[in-house]
Amino acid sequence: MSELDKNHKKTPRKGPPEHLYSKKKIVAEVLIGFGVTILCNLAGIYFVTEFSDYETMDFLKESVRNGSISSVIALGALMDFLAFFVFLKKGQFYRVRGVLMGVIAAAFVVLYFKMN
Repeated sequence: MSELDKNHKKTPRKGPPEHLYSKKKIVAEVLIGFGVTILCNLAGIYFVTEFSDYETMDFLKESVRNGSISSVIALGALMDFLAFFVFLKKGQFYRVRGVLMGVIAAAFVVLYFKMN
């Protein structure tokens, strides 16, 4: 064994401590992450509509009529990066999983509106 191997200490694996959480707590944390994703999407959509000449609801109705609502939802989903990296930095990995589930749900909504 080399001198380098002897001095190298193993760092503990980073990740969610499964043994500290019950199933209810895990589900609650994932749902919190999912809810934050929905709120971030709505905030992002509102932020996108603020740059238009229309009111918020008129803009959304017009974008549904024009078929560009999927682009508005995709731009709104950019706010999810903020929630993702904040939860990741804090080590709240179950909430990160909820955020990822919300992003996947938003992707399916965008896909649905693209297909129509």
